[in-house]
Amino acid sequence: MAFAPDRPSARVHDHLGWPFFEDRHRKLARELDAWAAQHVPADHPHGVDAACRALVRSLGDAGWLIHVVGGQAYGGAVEVIDTRAICLIRETLARYSGLADFAFAMQGLGSGAITLAGTDAQKARWLPRVARGEAIAAFALSEPDAGSDVAALACQAREEGDHVVLDGEKTWISNGGIADVYVVFARSEPAEAKGSKGISAYVVEAGTPGFEIAERIDVIAPHPLARLRFRNCRIPAAQRLGERGEGFKIAMRTLDVFRTSVAAAALGFARRALEEELVQIIDKAEISHALADRTLADELQAAAAQCKTLREVRYFNDPSPEGLEAAMERHPAAFDNVDTAATDTCMLAFTSGTTGTPKATMHFHRDVMAVCACWPRHVLKASPDDVFIGSPPLAFTFGLGGLLLFPMSIGASTVLLEKATPPNLVQAIPEFRATVLFTAPASYRAMAAQAAELRIGAPHGGSLRKCVSAGEAVPAATRQLWKQATGIEMIDGIGSTEMLHIFISADEAHARPGATGTVVPGYRACVMDEEGRPVPPGTVGRLAVKGPTGCRYLADERQRQYVKDGWNYTGDAYYMDEDGYFHYQSRTDDLIVSAGYNIGAPEVEDALLQHPAVAECGVIGVPDEERGQIVKAFVVLRAGHEPSDALVRELQDFVKQTIAPCKYPRAIEFRASLPRTETGKLQRFKLRQEQQARA
Repeated sequence: MAFAPDRPSARVHDHLGWPFFEDRHRKLARELDAWAAQHVPADHPHGVDAACRALVRSLGDAGWLIHVVGGQAYGGAVEVIDTRAICLIRETLARYSGLADFAFAMQGLGSGAITLAGTDAQKARWLPRVARGEAIAAFALSEPDAGSDVAALACQAREEGDHVVLDGEKTWISNGGIADVYVVFARSEPAEAKGSKGISAYVVEAGTPGFEIAERIDVIAPHPLARLRFRNCRIPAAQRLGERGEGFKIAMRTLDVFRTSVAAAALGFARRALEEELVQIIDKAEISHALADRTLADELQAAAAQCKTLREVRYFNDPSPEGLEAAMERHPAAFDNVDTAATDTCMLAFTSGTTGTPKATMHFHRDVMAVCACWPRHVLKASPDDVFIGSPPLAFTFGLGGLLLFPMSIGASTVLLEKATPPNLVQAIPEFRATVLFTAPASYRAMAAQAAELRIGAPHGGSLRKCVSAGEAVPAATRQLWKQATGIEMIDGIGSTEMLHIFISADEAHARPGATGTVVPGYRACVMDEEGRPVPPGTVGRLAVKGPTGCRYLADERQRQYVKDGWNYTGDAYYMDEDGYFHYQSRTDDLIVSAGYNIGAPEVEDALLQHPAVAECGVIGVPDEERGQIVKAFVVLRAGHEPSDALVRELQDFVKQTIAPCKYPRAIEFRASLPRTETGKLQRFKLRQEQQARA
C-alpha cells in the first residue's frame, strides 16, 4: 500500500478488536493516541522534576488521570478502577514517553491505597486533586533493608494519644521529592509482631515536620526518585488508612490493581523501540521501498512519518486489493533478472546494535555466493532432500543463511515459523519432518527435555539429523544435554554480521567440547595481541579473521576499529590450541580481570550450568577495591529450587571444583529471567548497566 510519508499515522492496534475490550476502551485508545501525538514531548529540557509536574498537570487537564481514581463522587471515571483502561493508557503513553507513562502510573499507585481504603474525608481531600493533576501522589513502601519484602519493614509507627509518630526510612520511592502526599507503610505493632502482621498505612503530607527528603536518587532512565527519612514525625491518628494492622493487605491490593499494567507499558516501550530502530535503519540505508507484514503496519507507518526517503510500502498477509499478494497476481510470473556485477551491493545487513547505534554492513553479490560455498559445503554438508527449520529471524545473517541462502543454494526446502519459541520449534520439527535445525544455545537447553520425549533425533527414530548453533558459544553442559536428549552432536560455529556468516566451526565428527572449531576452508584466522601480532598457541588474545567476505560498514567511523591491516577483528577473546582448534573465552569487553587473573564469563557460566539447580545464568565483572573486579553471577533456578544462602555457597563450591578456584563467583544474585536478544543471545551489557545503576 502506497502512502505519503508525512501523513499522520492511525495507530489502531489489532488487539483492540479482542472481545476482552469494549467499544469505550477502543474509543479511549484512539483518542489518547491522538492527544499524545500532540501533547507528550519527546524530551524534557527543563529537568525531570519540572517535566514530571507538567506531565501530571497536562494528563489531569486532559481528563486522563480520572482513570486512576475510583469513585465518580471523587473525580474518578468509574466507581471501580478499570484495569483494562489503565493498561491501554499505559501502553499508549509508554510508546510516546517513558516519563509520561511514569507520571500516569505513579499517580495511580500513589493514590490507589486512598481509593481502596481511605475514609470519605481522605478521599474527598486527595482524590479529586489527584484526578485533576493538582496534587502528586507517592507510594512509600520499600526500605533500605527490606526492598519489596513488606514483611521485613522496619519503619515504626508509635501511637501517642490521638497522634502517630513515624520513625525510619524509605528508599527508591517514585515521585519522591515532588509528591504532595505520600502513602507510608510502617510497623504499628510491637517488635515481636512478625512478618506482615502489624503493618499499617498512613497518609503523610509533604512538609510535615519530621519528614524530609534525605537523598535524591539518579538512575539511567531519569524520573523523580528519592530516599525519605522520618524522625519523630507526628501526624494525626486520623491519617491512618484502613484498620490498624491492615497495611500489608492494603499494599497488596493496591499493587494488584496496577500489576498487570506493567506488561502493557512494556508493550508500549517495545513498540517505541521498534519504531526508533526502523527510523535509524530507513535513514541510514535511505530506503525507498518497504515490504512488511500487515501486523507491523502501525510501527512502519509511524517510522515512515519521520523519514524522507520511504515512498512506497506494501504489506503481505494483507487480504485487501492493495496487498502484496494481490499485486503479485496482477503481474506475469516471468521476469528478466536485473543485470548486476559481482561487486554490486546486494544487501545491507544491520548489526543488532548492542554496543551502540546499529551499523549497516554492505555485502556484495559475490559475498552471498561465497558464504554458500564455504561453511555449508565443508561443514554442514546438507543435501537437497533436507528440510531446514530454526528460530533466527531472516533479518539476522545467521537466520538469513540457515533458513534461506543455504537451503536455496542446494535446492532444499525450509520451514519458516512465525513464532519460533522453543515450545513451538520442538513441536514443529516432527510435524514438518525437519532434518536440519538452526537455533541458539539457550533454545537447545530449553528444548532438551521435550526433544527427548518426542524422540525428534534421527538416532532415536526421528527426522532431525543436524543441529547448528551460533550467536554465542555453546557451553559444554548444553552440548552434552542436547546429545543425551537427541543423540545428535551439535555443530557449533562463530560468525558475524560483518563477515556475513560462519568462519570457524567443526562438523559432528570433529567437534570437541569447549571448542568452537577450526577455520572454515576459504578463511584464515589467528589470535592477536594488542599490537596486532600473532600470539603462541594457548594464549588468550583478540580473534582476527580474513577471507572471501569482510567488514564494510556504510559511512561509519567504526570501520577503522573492525578492520586493521586487512584483518577483521570480531571483538572476541579466543585462544587457539596446538591442534588448531579455537576456544572462546569471552567478548573482549566481557573479560573479567580479578586479582590479576583473566577470567572469561562464558567459562564460569558453563560451570554453573552443569549444576542441576541452574536453568540459566549470566556472569559479569563488578568493581572491587581489593581485586579490581570480582565475578558476579546472575542465576535463574530450575523449578523446585528456591534461592537461599546455602544454595549460594553450594554453587560457589561447585564452580571451585569444576574450574579453577580463583574463578568462582564471589557474588550470586537469583533472578526470574535474563536479558536476551531476539535470537536468544545473552545481553551481559544490560546486566552491567543494571549493576552500574545500583552502584
